[in-house]
Amino acid sequence: MPSDTVDTPTIELQLWEVAGLYLEPLEAVKLLQAIPLGSLTGSDAYLGGDLRFWSQVYRWSLDLIARCKFLPTISRQSEGEIASHWQPLLDSAVDRSRLDKFARQMPAACQVWGLEIGDWEELDSLTQNSGQPRGDCPYKTQNSPQELLLGFLSSTIDAQVRTWANANSLPKFTDPLLRDWLPTLSTSINTCKTTTESAERLEKALRTWIAPVQDHLVVLSLTDGRSSIVERNLFRVCFLLLP
Repeated sequence: MPSDTVDTPTIELQLWEVAGLYLEPLEAVKLLQAIPLGSLTGSDAYLGGDLRFWSQVYRWSLDLIARCKFLPTISRQSEGEIASHWQPLLDSAVDRSRLDKFARQMPAACQVWGLEIGDWEELDSLTQNSGQPRGDCPYKTQNSPQELLLGFLSSTIDAQVRTWANANSLPKFTDPLLRDWLPTLSTSINTCKTTTESAERLEKALRTWIAPVQDHLVVLSLTDGRSSIVERNLFRVCFLLLP
């Protein structure tokens, strides 16, 4: 007699190591440039969702560069040394909306980079105890989706602007500080030696220069070369006349 009950095999999650490649920003740009637009859409797309996602963000970076939405910044590395970097300027409602949209749509695979094996073992325990796989990974990289996006935009825009600036002659300055600092914005060497007084003078000049867009600027704070806290200035001073 055939049995009315059928033994259903237990479904379990197992740890699986996926190898990847670490690409420098310029290498990543060249890879994303080579991906045809037709492979980014459609149900038959042969690329993974994470790579398709970064390809779309890369095309956003090209749009920012075409509109000159980037600014130079500096940070002090050590005594007598400063580092220069090109940062994205997201001062329009359209770009801030894109940032929020991309952050909401970021695939989970983009958010688990850098996890330790212990995190995955605890995740495996959680999924087994719940009886079904979790749709959202509780362990993600320490950076938020917005921080990952801004870090990607900052790195790719910096790499591309440096490449293009290096192919063109820079203006000549007699000021020793500017003469030493400008090449750090167009070459692979982004640091230069200077005095504390000179660094403070350059920081003050840059703050004055970006003051008109400061109230609309989405700032990516850098700590040891890595993205940290995303700060957005949503306030402005106004006056109200009362009769």
